[in-house]
Amino acid sequence: MPAIAKVKNFVKDQSFVVIDAGSNKSLAAGALFELRRGNSIVGRIKISETIEAEEAIADVDPKSIPPGVEIVPGDDVIQVVSNF
Repeated sequence: MPAIAKVKNFVKDQSFVVIDAGSNKSLAAGALFELRRGNSIVGRIKISETIEAEEAIADVDPKSIPPGVEIVPGDDVIQVVSNF
């Protein structure tokens, strides 16, 4: 599954990420994506209302992050492929 964006920043205490894609990639508020590192899914995000041309904010579903895993800059944003 090709990445459509990458995580630029993760704000853990407010549970959101900044990604390096926005309206330039036709992202829309409410769209769901997964975060991938290597071959592993490390979380699920939902695009917020804050979408600029080349950047967007997405809320992280804290229950989707496996125990002991941290979201880090560089994680891939991909289409949802799993049901967890």
